[in-house]
Amino acid sequence: ISLFHFTNIYSLISESHLVICYPLVSPADISDILAVPSIYYDPTGSIFMEDAEGSRSLIDFAGNPNDLLASVMHALSSVVISE
Repeated sequence: ISLFHFTNIYSLISESHLVICYPLVSPADISDILAVPSIYYDPTGSIFMEDAEGSRSLIDFAGNPNDLLASVMHALSSVVISE
């Protein structure tokens, strides 16, 4: 997706089924507020999100490609796309 600097991030996220972003950035927090599932993805595996475990937010964490795939499948399992 290409975004312009004037894109309304709240509108974009509210129309999304899932947000994937680097750890500890605001799009994940915005998605949590808007009740859109999100995933912090750290492909380097250098960040440990132990403090986030057990939280009540919709933000998940993936530290490798397999965890990312599992998180995406879980987050999208309840999405129904109408044609």
